[in-house]
Amino acid sequence: MSVLLRLRNIFFYTLSIITLLLLILWGASFVVLPWQTNKQLEPLGLKLDETTNLSFNPFTLQVQIHDLALLDQQKKTQLSLKYAELDLSWLAFFSKVLLIEKAEISTLHLNAQRDETQLVIAGVNLSDRPKTATAPQTQTSNDSDPTALITGWQFNLPALAIDDVVLSINDMGHPHRIALNNLSLNNVNATLTNVNANLSLNASLNDAALSLDSKVEASLASLKLASATLDNQLEISQFALQEWQYLMPLADNQINELAMLVDLTVNQHITLDKQQWRINQPKLRLALHDIKLTQPELALTNQTITFELNQLSIDGIDQTLNNATGVATLAVDNLDVTTQGKTLASLARFEIPTATFDVDSQFNAKAHINRIVLADTLFSQPSADTDAVYQNDALIINDISWQDNHLAIDTIALDKFSSNVILTAQKELENLVLPKQNNETTSDEAVSEPAAEIEVAQIESPQADSTTAQQPAITFSLNKLELLKPSQIKFKDQSVNPVFEQLITLKTMQIETVDNRDIASMIPFNAALAFDDHALTTVKGEIAPFADKMNMSLDLTMSEFSLPPLSAYLRTVLGFDFLSGQLDNKVTLIVKDNQLDGETTIDLRGFELVSGNDTTELSATDGGAFGLNSALSMLKDDQGNVSLNVPLSGDINDPSFGVSSVVTLVAQKAIMSQAKTYLINTFVPYANIITVASIAGEYLLRLEMNDLVYDAGQVAVSEAQQPFVTQLGALLTDKPEQQVKMCPVASMQEVTAPQQALSKAEQINALKALSKQRGDTLKKVLIEQYNIESARLLLCVAKVDSDAKAQPRVEFSF
Repeated sequence: MSVLLRLRNIFFYTLSIITLLLLILWGASFVVLPWQTNKQLEPLGLKLDETTNLSFNPFTLQVQIHDLALLDQQKKTQLSLKYAELDLSWLAFFSKVLLIEKAEISTLHLNAQRDETQLVIAGVNLSDRPKTATAPQTQTSNDSDPTALITGWQFNLPALAIDDVVLSINDMGHPHRIALNNLSLNNVNATLTNVNANLSLNASLNDAALSLDSKVEASLASLKLASATLDNQLEISQFALQEWQYLMPLADNQINELAMLVDLTVNQHITLDKQQWRINQPKLRLALHDIKLTQPELALTNQTITFELNQLSIDGIDQTLNNATGVATLAVDNLDVTTQGKTLASLARFEIPTATFDVDSQFNAKAHINRIVLADTLFSQPSADTDAVYQNDALIINDISWQDNHLAIDTIALDKFSSNVILTAQKELENLVLPKQNNETTSDEAVSEPAAEIEVAQIESPQADSTTAQQPAITFSLNKLELLKPSQIKFKDQSVNPVFEQLITLKTMQIETVDNRDIASMIPFNAALAFDDHALTTVKGEIAPFADKMNMSLDLTMSEFSLPPLSAYLRTVLGFDFLSGQLDNKVTLIVKDNQLDGETTIDLRGFELVSGNDTTELSATDGGAFGLNSALSMLKDDQGNVSLNVPLSGDINDPSFGVSSVVTLVAQKAIMSQAKTYLINTFVPYANIITVASIAGEYLLRLEMNDLVYDAGQVAVSEAQQPFVTQLGALLTDKPEQQVKMCPVASMQEVTAPQQALSKAEQINALKALSKQRGDTLKKVLIEQYNIESARLLLCVAKVDSDAKAQPRVEFSF
């Protein structure tokens, strides 16, 4: 037998033996693999179902699994796998390539459960698994190369297909179904210098759908990332946040419930080249639907919030930002905030159509918003049958920009609005809706905590001041604020009687050129109001609100303002009601460095007065007093009108300065001043006996009669007293209806020497007798010399004044 024949036979027999062994290995795998698997599963209380088919084909390096089912001790299926296959290439090994020709998993279902004490996945309690001891690290030579074993090798995976993978999990009592509908990993190629892969994923979390397409290309240097490009397309729809709210720390923020559906779409392109990186995001869209958030005293519902961030570009070096730019949009639909079933605020739509921004490496930002729209806003409405405190059709803010810490707004346009101010009998706002305050803080905490805050503030204030000083101030400018349509303000006050109601129509309003960078700039403003079809008010002026001291000019014109509805308030201030009458008022003033200078013209037409219920005791009971009612009547012209010109001046920082100072008090002073002049001129013939006095804060006039003074022990009228008695007789003769009270008063200085020995009571009785004689004597003179009726001369009980400086006298009053 030749050598060649022998070699052929050896090769044939060897190949036959290897083939036979591989065939035996292949056939044995159907038995050995399940047996060994069950042996490993036995300590875990698990085993394979009899239908499970496991095999290994050594000829093709193929592993296959068919109909795998993992059963627990109750024979309940914890994991099932319909089909799985893994194929490796023999030939690729000779080229230093680990090639997985086929990788596929289909229809994998497994169960999982987690509670406070354990985590069980596919029947395996991971909480009971013994901890693996950490092996001691073996010190290696510094010259060893960790990449030596894999140098020149590469890994290829043309395709990995996974479909129908379902995880049924009971997490803390909450059931979830997480399904991997399809996962495809294609064109995977990895070496020591390059990594490439494509990923496509389609999954669901309960009823939410998730899809991801990703492509990565990267280069490595010494196993470190040198450059990379990553493209991502992510989409999530109908993700129910309420199904996962138990994982959130809601209780820490006093949130009872948080629910919403989330839609998210993201397209990204990320590049890295050494230390430089860039993120380009053509599209990001986040939509939140059916939002509901509840707290103990608040509830928020929102139909939709849509946010888009497009054309985003961010680049930098290492951990430093170079630049970030982008375009954003925002829309909020049907927002409602309630407390205890009452509407705190609501908004039909909030919209920012386009917002652009640019941020540099120093985080200096520039931004521009073309428009902000708030449509159908409402604040504070206790019920559907109650008028809201404020309701507005639309608020439009145009052309907003931010740069160098300056916020610039072109226009703010306020569309038609209505406001309702309803005061209760206790002067509380009836239609104001506020959440209840949480007053759980104890009194000790309430006392101790502020003290701690003060102490910290004292320690940290120097640092805070220095930090604040370094930050540039934020400035603001507004080109124009205007009211687009006439709007109404309804005022109702139930704390006065009768109930006061007034409807005010704001017809126009405009403010222009606001800029707090120029503190001395004067800002023009104007407005027009109507209190009814005929009562109109216009306001026009300029103001410098940012200066240290007030500077302002104002022209105000009010016409045909009806006075009777204000009687509930005027009665308390003025002491009477208006049964009829109109007010015209013109105010012209200038404020320069807090000093006011101007004048007001007040015209009262066709007014009729009646005493109010709240008149002061003095004006109601003292017959010698003339209140504003009488004073106004004196100043009427032949048509029953009153016209007053009143100068205005003063320091606006004076605590007594205010609206009442400019209008009510000034008007009162002017009326009383002119009425006093009238009274003085009227009673000039009786100037020796009558004085016109201002009382009750200069808002009431009294005709006061001077006292008739006597010498000690005098009874008869002396020659020096005769002019007084003559004018008194003339006044009573000219005014036949007038009565006068005469009160004789003696003084303790009139006690004579013989009376010094008497008791105090006897001295007073003697002085009263003397005082009575004086009163009787004076009354007799007026009756006999001036023919005054006795009934008009009313004598008081004789008195004694114990004051050491008191003079004997007769006091008079009307």
